[in-house]
Amino acid sequence: MIGNYQKTLQKLDRYFEARGQNFPLALQAAGILLPDPAHSPRLAPALTYRIWSLAEQLSGDPVLGCSLLAHSRINDFGSVAALAAMGGSLLQALTRTSRFSRLLTNASHFDVEETKGRIIITIHPHKDSHWRAIEYLLALLMALIAFRLSPGLKPVSLSVAFNNPDVQEYYECFFGCQVTQGAKLTQLVLPYDNAIQTPGDAEIADFFEKLMEPELQALETEGWSTAVTRIIRAQLGSEEPTLGSAACILNVSARTLQRNLSEEGVTFQQVMDEARRHMAVDWLRNNVRSLRPRPLGELAHELGFASSSNLTRAFKRWFGKTPGQLVRDGLGA
Repeated sequence: MIGNYQKTLQKLDRYFEARGQNFPLALQAAGILLPDPAHSPRLAPALTYRIWSLAEQLSGDPVLGCSLLAHSRINDFGSVAALAAMGGSLLQALTRTSRFSRLLTNASHFDVEETKGRIIITIHPHKDSHWRAIEYLLALLMALIAFRLSPGLKPVSLSVAFNNPDVQEYYECFFGCQVTQGAKLTQLVLPYDNAIQTPGDAEIADFFEKLMEPELQALETEGWSTAVTRIIRAQLGSEEPTLGSAACILNVSARTLQRNLSEEGVTFQQVMDEARRHMAVDWLRNNVRSLRPRPLGELAHELGFASSSNLTRAFKRWFGKTPGQLVRDGLGA
């Protein structure tokens, strides 16, 4: 999904609000637990998939990703949007956007290359990405090209690695080119013209690049415990997280993962306990705000506890308080 999860949910909220539907309430009814952005600014891909699946089911919109564009705003994308609009050739602007796109989404990334008079944008989705997220990314790229970089530019072609045959005519009208569905790769091909320039300021562009560089480096040098935390968050509620399953996802042996965590001063069990603690507070905070509060037993199940009493004992260990006491004290822990 594009943007940190708060921004993404804002777009979905706007979309469903315009249709007279309450998406936050639908998330709660579906048992989708959202983490506190202070602890986890990006959603795990598996959780992102569940959100897109629910949005697709609730909307019944055959072109949901494209429709969502009407509910997106330029300030949703912060410094990356500003950087894309800083001027230069179309290729330069797209290349800058590609480099920092990981700050916007963990659902996919895209590469930009120039070859034989064409600019080729190749989108590489995460293995757990929902295809609607890719549809939305393509719509965003078209909006960026049309309104910020090169108005009136028509793509040469578009191939997508998903199938939505009932809307072939809509896609070709929306993207302004021939669209091939069910391809091996998702690629948007544009005509290359280095003369296509957009007004901007090179010094401001340099400022934004320097501003975002530390965040990008931090993302690229993510520690093992952070990666394991995201896996645990995605698995809790549907399966029991284990050292072995996390190691498999990270493509290392269980022994290697255990050693890497040890070098960071933690064990797998400690990482899981901390993830549960943060998720428990997130759940309570969402539950307090909900129009339909859920019983504590549901939280116990989602966090993998055998009973509510076991969960209450964990709360006392974490915070020195029961869940009820923590809520009355304003969730200040």
